[in-house]
Parts: sequence; structure tokens; C-alpha cells
Amino acid sequence: MGRAYRQAAAGSERISDAVVTDIIAKTDGLPLFAEELTKALVETGKVEQVAQTGDTPTTLIPPTLYDSLIARLDRIPEVKELAQTAACIGRDFDFRTLAAVAGIGHEALLRTLDRLVEAELLFRRGEPPNATYSFKHALVRDAAYESQLRSRRREVHEAIVRVMEKSIASTHPEMVAQHAVHAGQSEKAMMLFRQAGQHALERFANREALQNFKNAFRLLQTLPRGPTRDQQELSLRLELGLPLIATRGYASEEVETHYRSTVELSQRLADREAEFASTRSLWNCVYDRADLGWSFDLANRLVELADVSNTDEKRALAFRALGSTLMNRAEFPKADDAFDKCLSVASHLPPSTWIKAHGETPSIVAEQYKGFICVIRGRLDEAIRLTGSAVARAERLGHPITQAFARAIHAHVLVMRRDYDDCLKMSEETSKFCATHGFVFWSAHSAILEGVAVAHLWPSKRGLERAEDGLKDWIANGAQLHVPTWSGLIAEAALSLGQHERAGELLKNAVRISDHNGDFFARAELERLHGRLLLVTGNARDCQSTLERALALSRRQGAGLFELRAAMDLAELFVSERDLERARVTLAPVVESFHEHREGTDYRRALELLHQAKASIA
Repeated sequence: MGRAYRQAAAGSERISDAVVTDIIAKTDGLPLFAEELTKALVETGKVEQVAQTGDTPTTLIPPTLYDSLIARLDRIPEVKELAQTAACIGRDFDFRTLAAVAGIGHEALLRTLDRLVEAELLFRRGEPPNATYSFKHALVRDAAYESQLRSRRREVHEAIVRVMEKSIASTHPEMVAQHAVHAGQSEKAMMLFRQAGQHALERFANREALQNFKNAFRLLQTLPRGPTRDQQELSLRLELGLPLIATRGYASEEVETHYRSTVELSQRLADREAEFASTRSLWNCVYDRADLGWSFDLANRLVELADVSNTDEKRALAFRALGSTLMNRAEFPKADDAFDKCLSVASHLPPSTWIKAHGETPSIVAEQYKGFICVIRGRLDEAIRLTGSAVARAERLGHPITQAFARAIHAHVLVMRRDYDDCLKMSEETSKFCATHGFVFWSAHSAILEGVAVAHLWPSKRGLERAEDGLKDWIANGAQLHVPTWSGLIAEAALSLGQHERAGELLKNAVRISDHNGDFFARAELERLHGRLLLVTGNARDCQSTLERALALSRRQGAGLFELRAAMDLAELFVSERDLERARVTLAPVVESFHEHREGTDYRRALELLHQAKASIA
């Protein structure tokens, strides 16, 4: 029905589904009402206003329809004033609230409500004083509301606020806030919306929290400027940022703009606590944008601020930030050391210490990323132990975004180990979890890993398409971090499916981004995969030099897993050229130094290749 109205009355390009939904709600889906209100919106140019606010201006009720609705009330003059008062409460209201606001006797109230029910203007559920009422049509309520003088409406809303403050302000502050807005009590409404946002955050209802905080922020801008307002704005910005990150993604432009302003405001107010919190969140945004130079500077600033504050809580966050940046710069030993420092200073603090103010638990992040580094350095069993432990800790904590993060990194370690079955299971579970909570960032992450696992388990384009869609979503969220890593994983899957041209495109783009951002986390793997691509496309000479470059880089970085893979591919090339001794010399020391996950695919293939080379020499 909504699409028909949109196309007939406004043209499909001029009115959105969200606005159509609002119109249908206002008119209860009655065709004539819906068509008339749609036309009024378009003709007065109010469509964009409705799209932004989600509220249809009641003044747009067509005059003939408005007159008809008011006439129904005018035919029962003694009930009109009560209907107007009830309309201020909302389309739905309860007897007790109306009784407290209306200012008339109990018996008179009962008689008047009965008249409205008999006239089929109201529905009643239950019996007074426990009864609840509803206006039969939303437009009847709107007409009654608009027929009051503004001054009277304001008085009624003030009375409603006084009543609701005693009854539901502690449980539903957003409802009281709406009435405070109409009563002209902007500061009170702002505080109530903020309280509603805090309540929503406690329930991890991020979308609801964000909307309430944004309502509070808009109202704050209407208050007189000054030190008090600036301090209120700073604390509100810090609260608003957490659901903003959860629903928009760490790397979105909206998040960056928000925290740039928050950092500037905290510095202007010389508030070190707020500067640390906002700098940490700005670091997270910049880090996920893969601006690793700026990220490194911000991480070091966090270390400085943490040293000044002399608190382990801040040191843990600062070392987590520094370690993460170093990790993506492929400075693995330094990153490992930073994560160890994070775990050390956080060891005596409960995991929930950081959740409310910073939205994460650095010790869980550090444990996960240490596992990440372990898998790269060839300690594959230690890696799975660390990331599995972090997942268990996140589950006990029960903080959704921490759970999503821990599961996603664990799945990444699984795919690096080539444990594709386990990776697929974990990624599918995480995708559902992220969809429930609206975590766009980790949802894209899980889609990539899910697709890569499918591509290797059941070689088909389906997995590759899933992974590429995930990569597009990742980038659409503003994230550039790990794009070279993701591109390498997808390129390897494309190679396995014989899609050489696509693999080449992915690798070329990955190297370009790696060079631009200084993101060298997976650079040795990109070189190795480029070497494999050269081999299958018949360029053995360039293949050898590329694989040798991959091997040398992985050794410099201390990336033992990448070293094993590069040595294996290079040895395979030598075997194909009958240079068996060179194959043995290249592969033997790497295989002998590899002590973990020897039952894994990479080690078993390397061992078989080494035995083949030795047997052929013998």
C-alpha cells in the first residue's frame, strides 16, 4: 500500500519508505487520509523535514479533513477540552495520568471519557482507575492537539511533566523528555534524554542510546553558551561517542568528526581526563583508517597522558593502542612487548573497568592481538590458546561489542591456521550476533572470513563473492586497516579457484594500499602470493625473485608462518626445476624451526615436500 501511495502521489524518487511508513501510521492506513496527507507533504515541500525528524507536521492535515475531525469534537462541546488535554499526553494514555493533569472531579472525568468512547473517538481497555485509552485514529488526536492555543498546550505539557516525573521518569525518561520539550523546558528535556541514553547503553541498546543522546545534544545547542554548557557538551560528547562507534563503525567520517571536536573541546577546557578518553577514541578511528603515522603519534600521546595521570587504567589503554599500531606496521616484537605491558598493568583490574567510559577491555584486546602476533610468528598453538581464552573472557563479561571483537579475531587466527571448518562456524555465529546488535564493522569482518572459508572448503564462486561483499562493506565503513590482509586472503582463494586475473587485481591494489598506509602486517604474504601468481601464469624467473623477496621480508619481520609458506613455495619451484638440493637447503631449516601445529596443513605440506626433495637426492 505504501509504495502505491508514493508512486501515485509523489513519485518514487521523491518520498522514502520511512516517510511512507510515518504517513500510514498517522492515517491508520485509510486510503483517503493517506493520499491527502501525502499530497500535502509534497506540495508544501515538507518531505525532507519528515525524513530527518521522523515526525509529520500535524498542520499539514488537509483543511477539509481537519474541519471534519474538529466538527466531530465540536458536536460534543463539553468533551472537547478533555480530548485536547488527553491529546497532549499522546495517542495512548492512561486514566491515572489524565486524572492528575485534567484538574476535574473523578465523576466528571468518568462521564466525559464515556462520552468520547460512545462517540467512537476513543477506545478503552480495562476499567478505571486502571483503564487505558487510545484515540481511534491518530489524525483525530492530532486535530484535537492542534486545535488548542499554544499557551494552553504548553501549560498541559508542564503539568504532564510534573506528573510523569513522579511516576515514570526513572524508567522511561525519554517519554518525560518529549513533554518537557513541548513545555519549553529545554534543559530538563536535555537531561532526561541524556538519562535515557545512559539507560539504553546499560542495556547495550546502541541505536536507542544514540538517538537519545543526539536529542540531548540538539537541545544542548539551544542553551546559552558558557563554561557550564561547554562542560556539559564535553561529557555528553564522550557518552554519545560509544553508541556512535558501535552503530557507524570505528572508521566512519562521522566518528572522526565527532572525536576531533571532542579532543579540541577537552584541550580548550584543560580537561586531561576527557582529553585522554577522546584521544583514545580518535586513535581508534584513525587506526582503523590505517593512517598509521597519525595513529602512532596519537598512541604515543596516550602514553604521555597515561604517565601524567599515573593510573594503570589509562596505561593499559595506551599500551593497547601503541601495540596495535606497531602490529600493523609489522614491528611484531615491539608490538608483543607493548601488549605484555598492557596485560601486566591491567592484571589486577576487573575486565569491566573500562567498559562504561571507553567501550572496550584493553586486556582482552591485548590477549587477542598477542594471539594474532603469535600466529604470524609461527606459534600457532599458543595463538589459538590466547584468542580462545580471550573469547571465553569476553563471553563472561557479556559486553556485546567486546564479544564481537573477540570472536572475529579468533576466527581470523583460525583462518590463518587454515582451520577453515572452525573458522566458518565461528564467522557465521559472529555474523548473526553482529546483525542482532547492529555492529557494521565486525559484520563486514565476519563476512570476509566466512567467504574465504567457504571458498576453500567448497571451491566455488559463492564463497569468493561473499568475501568480496564483506570487503566492500568494510571499506564502505571508512576502514582501510587490514585491507591488504583481507585482499591477500581473498586473492589466495581466487588463485585456488583459477581466477588469476582477479587475484592479480586484488594483490596489486593491496600492495598499493600497503605502501600508502605503511600497513605491512601481511606484506610478506602479498609478495608470496604474487610469486605464486607469476608461477601459474608462466613467469618462473620473476616468480623466483619475488618469492625470495617474500622469504627475506618474513625473516626480517620474524613472521615465522609467512617464512614457512614462502620457503615452501620457493622449494616447490626448485623441485619443479629439478634443483633438489637447493629445495632442501631452502626448506629444511625453516621446517626444523617450526615447533607448533605440526598437524596443520602448512607444516604437513612442507614436510612432504622436504621428504620428496631428500628422497630424490638420495
